[in-house]
Amino acid sequence: MTTHRGIRLPLVSLLFLALASTVTALDDLPEPAAGDWGATTVALLHYHGDLCSRLTDQLMGVWRGEDPAHAGVAHDYMLKDGSLDLAAARAAEDVIDDFIPRAAEEVHDETVASMQRLLASDTELCDLAAHPQAPFTDFEARVLEARQRGETERIELSRLMVIPDPELARYLEPYLTPIQMAGVEAQADVKAYLDSLKPPPRPPTQTELMAYWNEHTYAPAVRPVKSALGDFLSARRAGDSRSMATACRELSAETIRLLDQRAVVFTAPDTEVNPNLERAFLQLRLAASSCTQGKFDQVDRYMASMQQHLTRAARQLQAYGLRP
Repeated sequence: MTTHRGIRLPLVSLLFLALASTVTALDDLPEPAAGDWGATTVALLHYHGDLCSRLTDQLMGVWRGEDPAHAGVAHDYMLKDGSLDLAAARAAEDVIDDFIPRAAEEVHDETVASMQRLLASDTELCDLAAHPQAPFTDFEARVLEARQRGETERIELSRLMVIPDPELARYLEPYLTPIQMAGVEAQADVKAYLDSLKPPPRPPTQTELMAYWNEHTYAPAVRPVKSALGDFLSARRAGDSRSMATACRELSAETIRLLDQRAVVFTAPDTEVNPNLERAFLQLRLAASSCTQGKFDQVDRYMASMQQHLTRAARQLQAYGLRP
């Protein structure tokens, strides 16, 4: 935490305090009339709090239901849709920071302290939106805690200074457009800052890597072998020796083709899966070779061995929702 003109602000706010000095829309703000500094500051505090609350509401709505352990979607939202409101909130914060010392000349110390606490809690909301931290549950808890402190302080400030809503709108009106314009001026810098805070992309999970390997490498490579195996089993069940001879030759050719690509095909990210898959197709290759030679007793032995290796591979792949 760092003190700026008597108000303790999180370090993340310091960039925006610097940005506020570079915009021109705040250069010639009208001063409130004598006796109106306190009411004008309260109106600005309400506007600032509304911006910060809206930002966190929208950000949580986007993030909820997405990956709770990674804040990338939240940062993307802030870059694309939230940067203008955030820049406007920072501009409002800077104006409030300038106005509180003048308000302190007209209102009680207790009221000034309440203003400072409200500014701090709402600034924390904007800081949370600017730099959302995973996991989502912790982020949500911090937002709700800051929001509760802000709501408690708003009630206290309303007790200390009773100002009807129409009057608050009147006090805010001269400053609304300059603050919004200051936000527009600072938006590019805010975006650049938010982009610097964006976490690196989440690396793919093992399950995602396995699914990609299965879809793009393994399944296309073994599909012709499975088709040839199906033809062989159908011919054998039918007792059609001619069809079986053709099926054996086709199965032999396809298993040879597959095993020629073993260095590419049997490359599952979970490397423990690969030996069982490769051994299964080696046994199938021997079964097909025996079939072409008419050695059907050996066919059955090799097929049984193939099935054992496939069963082991199936147990390993089950963790990823896959089948061999």
